[in-house]
Amino acid sequence: MHGCFRGQTREFSLLDDLNRAPSDAVWSVDNTSVVTLSTDPVIAVTAVGIGDATLTATWRGFTATTHITVLGVSGFSPGTSLWSIPLIGSGTVSHIAQASTIEGIRLNYVIESAGAADSNPTLRAVRTDGREQWIQAVGGRVMQLSGDPLGGAVVLIERETGGVVLKGFRADGQSFERPGSGGFAIHPDGVLYHVEAGAAGAAQLVGVDIGLGAGPSVALPLGIATTCTGGTIELPSGCSSVPAAFAAGTPTVLADGTVVVPIATSESIRLVIEGVPDKYAVDPSLAVFSLKPDGSNSVTTMALEGRTSYPNYVDIVPFKVIPNGEGGLIVGWNTIRTGDFGTQYGAHAAGIDENGQAIEGTTGVGDWWGDLVLQEANVLAVAHGFNPSVNGKRLQTLLTLDGQPASIAVISASDVTSAQAISGNGIVISYADGTVEGPDEAYQQMDLAHARYIGDEAWIGQAPLGLTAVSGPGVFAEPTQWPGGLGNADSANAAVKPFFTNFHRIELLGAGQSQVTPELVFTDYVRTFAGVNASTIALATQNGNTPNVSGVGQTVTFQMLPPLSAGQSPFSVKSVRYDPGASALVAETLPGHPLRGWRYWRTYRPDPDTLIIETGALDRPAPSWWPNVELKNWIGFVADGVFVGAQMQLWKEYLLHIKNATGLGEKMPPSFPGLVDGKWGWMDKAYVLDNICGPITAPTPIDICRR
Repeated sequence: MHGCFRGQTREFSLLDDLNRAPSDAVWSVDNTSVVTLSTDPVIAVTAVGIGDATLTATWRGFTATTHITVLGVSGFSPGTSLWSIPLIGSGTVSHIAQASTIEGIRLNYVIESAGAADSNPTLRAVRTDGREQWIQAVGGRVMQLSGDPLGGAVVLIERETGGVVLKGFRADGQSFERPGSGGFAIHPDGVLYHVEAGAAGAAQLVGVDIGLGAGPSVALPLGIATTCTGGTIELPSGCSSVPAAFAAGTPTVLADGTVVVPIATSESIRLVIEGVPDKYAVDPSLAVFSLKPDGSNSVTTMALEGRTSYPNYVDIVPFKVIPNGEGGLIVGWNTIRTGDFGTQYGAHAAGIDENGQAIEGTTGVGDWWGDLVLQEANVLAVAHGFNPSVNGKRLQTLLTLDGQPASIAVISASDVTSAQAISGNGIVISYADGTVEGPDEAYQQMDLAHARYIGDEAWIGQAPLGLTAVSGPGVFAEPTQWPGGLGNADSANAAVKPFFTNFHRIELLGAGQSQVTPELVFTDYVRTFAGVNASTIALATQNGNTPNVSGVGQTVTFQMLPPLSAGQSPFSVKSVRYDPGASALVAETLPGHPLRGWRYWRTYRPDPDTLIIETGALDRPAPSWWPNVELKNWIGFVADGVFVGAQMQLWKEYLLHIKNATGLGEKMPPSFPGLVDGKWGWMDKAYVLDNICGPITAPTPIDICRR
């Protein structure tokens, strides 16, 4: 089911049982007075009237339908259902993670279980508009979930037969497994960092290649196991010690690329005296291991309580580390305390300052960690409550940036399923019973478990209809760090590692003595693609006419000229940044384009007499469900870089047309020779990315700029 308002356009797709999108499916709608259908360049319906319609796709004798309801308002009240997907059986959602792929697609990854006893839940990848990308069986109880930059997903699972496994799923249906131990996090460059058991059981941080390259593997700090043969457990003698491995927590990737892991480095003491029962003690210790981008590492030790001995001793179970928003860190860990009155659990936090020094003092936040979420001015700690005094509820604790508590409150009798920071230093919390709490009443109308913001004033989660997107407040605050502690690429910059650059620039002289300004070039040449239509390579059109781009969301279609048109259908781009003030335009390729990526065009004056026009792209061959199409894209792409191909020649002719049309002379020698002809892979990716994204003064709609 899909809901939309009049004037809105929604894209749709059909997948076969191998998660492929057939290109020869036949599409139709039964009520064209409510929605109209277009199939080029993508399958989309536009709401033109109020009412209901059914969209049907037929392929090889199979038929799929979806119901569309169109409302006459220009927006929805909070809680209005936008689309829904039935869950498998009578199942429930246990996890939702979000990520942007290198193709610029924002995906929601959902774990669905058929019931509490389901040992093989289902993982579904869904676009923000409700289109399903792929679906796979997981094979165990999910402990951690993340999407990856290639459109796949990674899960940490516990097998029904025992044992923990790290399992990766590719968008093409392939999968991999590695022995599991601790949690994982995905670095912005695509490396998956995972805690695994190394030699003699020692923990190590491993940089796993999931398709974008591997990272280093480094040993994590060890604790100590001491055996003594005399004295007392408080003052033993005759002791010998060996290194010992204790538990490690989940890695986190910080904004600068540093990977941090909390790990227990306690000393266990065993007193062995003949004829007397063995006695045990623990000197609890916790360290934070940091792997820096340059390969160096450091260790910060946290000060914990003193020695505890049997029958009253404590085990340390590290949780994770997150940035505190002021250059420091907040460290979370659990304790399991065995004593005369049974076993007690505790969740604790402490701070590390911006200089890497541990801050004295710790605080208890509940009975067991649930999550740590960074706000603008403090941290939300969500902890399980096992203590009978709080009736099994969870606790919400606001921590100041040094890890100390600001307030503690019991917030619901139902389990917390998600907690998400929003702008204005707020938090949106959803519960298993569908209750949603936020800064105002609009959030309470959404009725979602596992609520996650998906953009355009919409939220996704579990509702009575199944996996559902509803309208809601759009005041989400983009995280300032890659939230790798959850192993999740949510709202972070899509990795630019798999993309290549190509770059053209021309420097013109005489602008100071003429009427030719950057604004004039932008208006008359950049947004009209006049240089393309004057070339020997292609023609550009906008709705069948000469282009005249005037905003974002506008489509320009390219038709290659003979002989280049042989075997190449028309393809399109969409404007995603329109900035007349900076004389800049950015377009993103649409499905059907042989390339996947972004290109910018910009004109500016470095001095009063010089005018520079440049265009640069981050792109790569477009993927395809059909291998022969993707191979053709790769061959054309590589040939364009090795030889002077169509793309490089097109933008050379584009620049020369502007030079000739304005009558300005070319600067000789130019600051960087050869840029009129174009350079493939010459310009730094960061420079091109900065020009694609522009000034980051507000959340940008360009996926690769979400950083």
